[in-house]
Amino acid sequence: MKNLLLLILFSIINFFSWNYCGILFLLNIIILFYFIDYLKLKKWYYTYLIGITLFLLFNISVTFWLVKVDSYYSIYVFVVNSFLMFFPFALTVFFSNRTRHYPLIFIFSWVFWEWILSKWDLAWPWLNFGNVLSNQWYLVKWYSILGTYAGSLWLLIVGFLLYSILLKRKIKQNSIYLLFFLIFPIYSLFNYSLSNDLVCNKNIEILTYSPAFQFKKSETNYLKTKKLYKYICSHKTPNFILTSELFYTELYPNQLRNGDVSFFYKKIFETKPKSIFFIGTEIDNSELIKFNGISVISKDTILFRTKKKYVPITEYTPKLLRPLFGESYYSKNSIDGTNKIIDNHKIFPFVCYESLFPPFFAKNTINTKVIFLSTSEAFLKKSDYGKSQYLNMIRLRAIESGRYLVKCSNDGISCVIDPNGKIIQYLNREFETVTVPETTTNTIYQKITSYL
Repeated sequence: MKNLLLLILFSIINFFSWNYCGILFLLNIIILFYFIDYLKLKKWYYTYLIGITLFLLFNISVTFWLVKVDSYYSIYVFVVNSFLMFFPFALTVFFSNRTRHYPLIFIFSWVFWEWILSKWDLAWPWLNFGNVLSNQWYLVKWYSILGTYAGSLWLLIVGFLLYSILLKRKIKQNSIYLLFFLIFPIYSLFNYSLSNDLVCNKNIEILTYSPAFQFKKSETNYLKTKKLYKYICSHKTPNFILTSELFYTELYPNQLRNGDVSFFYKKIFETKPKSIFFIGTEIDNSELIKFNGISVISKDTILFRTKKKYVPITEYTPKLLRPLFGESYYSKNSIDGTNKIIDNHKIFPFVCYESLFPPFFAKNTINTKVIFLSTSEAFLKKSDYGKSQYLNMIRLRAIESGRYLVKCSNDGISCVIDPNGKIIQYLNREFETVTVPETTTNTIYQKITSYL
């Protein structure tokens, strides 16, 4: 009965910590260490039963909104991710009777496992422990030094110290260690309370198109481009124009240069030759090969970068799983115009799911001046919890990269986030011009990732 109540409490804490107050998750770290100690004296099947149940409840209580997105897919995510999370837990229980240092095994194997699981085609880093503090971004300014994986490490260490103090009564030494690790959030709070808007010598203006508005199915690529053209012709607009993900769908590459939409770009460049468009684009190379990414259109060049991190199964299906789930919707492409985009504009335009990968994000923002993020949250089917969790995680990317981030979303939350993780402006209109300071100083975390 006691264990059942703990499992229920574990689920409740997950819900509130991931959606409202991340620091509460420390209570669940304590519960995890309690079950590790409890299971070390039990039969092996108890470990499987309680361990799988724990992580199944963890997945459901945090990402329950996936059921609304796709009930079949959500079951797949819940079950597979629960078994994957179970591995470091089971490993720790196995060694718990063989070494007194088994808590260290759990702490370091968990963080290592989070990192390993971000490297394959089925990566689902949404539930990495370090993300839970994203709704209290003012506590994690130190992510600009050590990153989100260090956040997972911090939660596990502090949770274990609290477990040792509260349940094992090992107070004296562990209290000293606890005070040391509390320096991190205290530093962040102090830094946040003193921080003002960053002073920079140069600002950059961006016109965002269609934030928070789901495109009508009847709006073709041609009609959307025509609407953009009319707005630019009738307003004073900045040089940089950013749209949401999948602004263009099923577009063949030559259409940007010679197709019906190219007419509008040619007319724009006649009067505004310095305009640079970052357009969310689905490129079709054939009936079977298509890519998701960003078209960067200027007067002299048309460059395309492909999305490097796809949502498992719904966007990209590994060959091994295609007999079960069907052909992959998108294809992979490692060679594109990324380097030229950065060299020409000092901007790396990210696409939606890529923002969940901290090292990838930090590495590609080195020496850039601002972050562009094009997203489409229509797949969330108006789940406020899903959108809110996603937005909070993007705050962490701004902190880790030390740059202003402009998020332009289709059917989601469009906004501007400063390097402290604070949302300084919501973009609620179809067309909106924003001004943000350029930042070229790289964070320590960015420098670390450049060597990985």
